[in-house]
Amino acid sequence: WYQRRVHGIRKTCLGESDPIYVSTLNNIGLVFKNKGEYVQALNFFLRCEVFRKTYLGQSNPEYASTLNSIGNVYSILGEYKKALDFYLRCIEIRKTCLGELHPEYASTLNNIGSVYKNIGEYGKALEYYLQCEAIRKSSLGDSHPDYASTLSNIGSVYSELKEFGKALEYYLRCEGILSTSLGESHPTYASTLNNLGNVYSHLGEYHKALENFTRCEAILKTNLGDKHPECASTLNNIGNIYSQLGESTKALDCYLRCEAIIKTSLGESHPEYVSALNSISGVYNKQKSYDKAREFNNIAL
Repeated sequence: WYQRRVHGIRKTCLGESDPIYVSTLNNIGLVFKNKGEYVQALNFFLRCEVFRKTYLGQSNPEYASTLNSIGNVYSILGEYKKALDFYLRCIEIRKTCLGELHPEYASTLNNIGSVYKNIGEYGKALEYYLQCEAIRKSSLGDSHPDYASTLSNIGSVYSELKEFGKALEYYLRCEGILSTSLGESHPTYASTLNNLGNVYSHLGEYHKALENFTRCEAILKTNLGDKHPECASTLNNIGNIYSQLGESTKALDCYLRCEAIIKTSLGESHPEYVSALNSISGVYNKQKSYDKAREFNNIAL
């Protein structure tokens, strides 16, 4: 409400060509993006882009920043081709204006890598992530959280490629940096523990996977509360490990807790809720509690 009021006043007093008015459009877009209202955010970013293109020119760093913001929203919305188009336009401007060693240039490389990863072009994703990693190491240092984030992204590509040994190497490097730079109670650190758990699970090292998932769940519970969807996801992972270890009672407990959280936080029509019901049914089948299994299968239908 406040940003919209400021927007109206500046539009009237300054006019739509004034840089302060255009910055207000950008700021309102950021507010909507942070609130998860992505269509509204996109509307303001696109209006900002038109004005900055007209009054600043297509070689201006602020114009590039707007292109990057638009790309971010399209990426969140799953419109990856549109996101890629804006990121590629952004990176050419940043390359010229800021140079190839600038952190913002590296950030755009990272964003392009993420798009390629999301559309399954893992070779290209890895190429961009590795370029980003080299720049961030040089410009930010190898103890910076953004550098760690790039290591994690590289690890995620190797994980998609089923190269779990390489994925583990990058995730462990990331974990070491975040442990020092952000601390072991930070949600980003928890995400890295979750990534490590997934890799250890794929490698068949279930006890190490369980250790990382359990630590992750404790951190998320403290930071986000025990009703958050991310806690449910981690509980599901823990349940999967207990299932692999043949501890069906513990697996069932995790799946039931997961199901309850998803039902409340995401609703019964969400795909993850159906997945949780199927996991519960699977355990009951293993325990030969067929009536219970059928009950949860019926709910999932």
